[in-house]
Amino acid sequence: MLILPMPAAFQKGEPADCKINKQLARVTWVGNSLYFAFEDGRRERRVILSAVKEGACIVFRCAHLGCEASDYVEPMPGIICMKPSSAYKVPSGDDDRC
Repeated sequence: MLILPMPAAFQKGEPADCKINKQLARVTWVGNSLYFAFEDGRRERRVILSAVKEGACIVFRCAHLGCEASDYVEPMPGIICMKPSSAYKVPSGDDDRC
């Protein structure tokens, strides 16, 4: 899961610069997804699971790369985790299944 805080002024359709794992990226919010364009040419789409305004930020919680919202469940309000039945192969030490 990717958690990305952005300034509250960040709006749909407008690109903004950010850092993901210390790599510069340009992010654009389109519909229910965030699209990232990295300096090295990689491009990624992450499905937004939640977007919550917290003070001067919007905090996005996004699915793992290649996953959809249907791969996740919210067992309690504000708690999002991957369904145990998800076929996604989680990297070692990065498992957020229920």
